[in-house]
Amino acid sequence: MKKLIISIICLYAISVSAQDIIDPETLKKQDYTPLSAIVCTVGGGVPFISNDLMNADVWKKNTGFGAQVSVDFRKHFTKEKVVGDNVVDHPTIFAIGAGLGVSYYNKSAHFDDFSETLPGLTDIDGDAYDARLSYRNIKEKTSMLYLDIPVYVEFGRPSLTKVAVFGKIGLKPSLLVSKNFTGEGVYSLEGYYPEWDVWLHGIDRLGFYDNQPAYTEPEYKYKPFVLWATLSAGITIPLSSVEKDILRKTVLRIGVKYDFSLMNISDATSESVIPWSSYQINQSNMLGGNGSKIHYVGLDFALMFTL
Repeated sequence: MKKLIISIICLYAISVSAQDIIDPETLKKQDYTPLSAIVCTVGGGVPFISNDLMNADVWKKNTGFGAQVSVDFRKHFTKEKVVGDNVVDHPTIFAIGAGLGVSYYNKSAHFDDFSETLPGLTDIDGDAYDARLSYRNIKEKTSMLYLDIPVYVEFGRPSLTKVAVFGKIGLKPSLLVSKNFTGEGVYSLEGYYPEWDVWLHGIDRLGFYDNQPAYTEPEYKYKPFVLWATLSAGITIPLSSVEKDILRKTVLRIGVKYDFSLMNISDATSESVIPWSSYQINQSNMLGGNGSKIHYVGLDFALMFTL
């Protein structure tokens, strides 16, 4: 009996000592931060096209739609930290990432009926006149698909055991893969000659037309390469418990994103057929003028797969 009691005491002492031994591999995982991960992201939002022509009050801009998909590799930085008698790699708040993706944007704008008078013009014969322009059922629509190469710096420490916050800032070079532009509507132009107090219309030689298509061969040009700045922030949510295999953990990331083109997405167009008009005939007003830029606001949903 005495030997049995001594044996039990020895076993208890050994078990307590074993609990005090710190496994270096466990220490490296102490906050369960995915140091290396593959991140698959999908998102949707609203693009805003801005240029000098679309600032005219006559235009009604429709909401439009944007979508983004990407797959990237994310690497978290570490620094050495002493825990007990062990030196371990402790996660910092910084990570970097790079990947490949696609982004799609469509946008449209329209107005139904609008008229304007522009004084002080000169026709091809050198005679002064005032132009009266009438537009009906004008509508423009554009869409673009880009191949993206996003690179970014991330701030935060995603956890496999608790909810955390993050922020990202980066650049996104994009190559234009496909594009489309359509325009529809009609316009009429007539001229008033104050010298003779007469209105002229339906004279093609002077450029006076009735119900002429507003888009025959509209002028516009997309840029094949665009550089974007990207900002995002949100939360990370672990999807599995820490008791399972730590190397197979998955984290859900939800964020708000803002992208804006540092370069114009289109080239500038030539001067309008009718100077100073609010609407530019036979040009893409969405892509024309001095060139256009896109601002995109959306939501991102990502799965972070720990390697």
